[in-house]
Amino acid sequence: MEKNIKTDIKKLIFDKIEILQRSEKTLKKFFPFTMEDLNDDPEGCIEVIEDYLEQHSDKIIDFEFDTWIDESAMIPVIMLKMKLVPSISSHLMSIRSLNNLLPSSVEAEIIQEEISEIFFRYSYELNDKKTRGEIMNAIKYHFYLDKIEDRTTVEDIDNQTFNFVIIKDGKEINLKDYPNYIASKKRFEE
Repeated sequence: MEKNIKTDIKKLIFDKIEILQRSEKTLKKFFPFTMEDLNDDPEGCIEVIEDYLEQHSDKIIDFEFDTWIDESAMIPVIMLKMKLVPSISSHLMSIRSLNNLLPSSVEAEIIQEEISEIFFRYSYELNDKKTRGEIMNAIKYHFYLDKIEDRTTVEDIDNQTFNFVIIKDGKEINLKDYPNYIASKKRFEE
């Protein structure tokens, strides 16, 4: 019975982390206010938030709030959670290391989706050296890769395909096979 509860909790943790990693990325700004600030100067508290939103209004599509009491300082914190314009939000990404808390097969699915999203951003671009360089940089940055090489041939260009090779753990892995490489680690897999 106890093993089932632990298994259920672990699955719930995996599910919640997966949702977090797949969700739309937002930017968060924290406003720690003292109880005195909230009670004696509510207009000043609103003004601080208002000034911030006004200063960044060209970057924010929408926002919402969350709040809690900071346990170490014992003061209320208001969190402003912002949905940003696409030109900025496309550069936000999940904390890659959190994927280590997921089963390898789930991480591989997330990676496959993220690779597809990167290629989609360049779907209307020519398959030339400049575009391939931009795609490689996006992949390298997004996945914290040390080395990725462009091995696209003239035939690949004619077929509108790309041939990128990741150098990782002393191995050469074709980008198409990278999700399978991650899945093969079988972390948290039964």
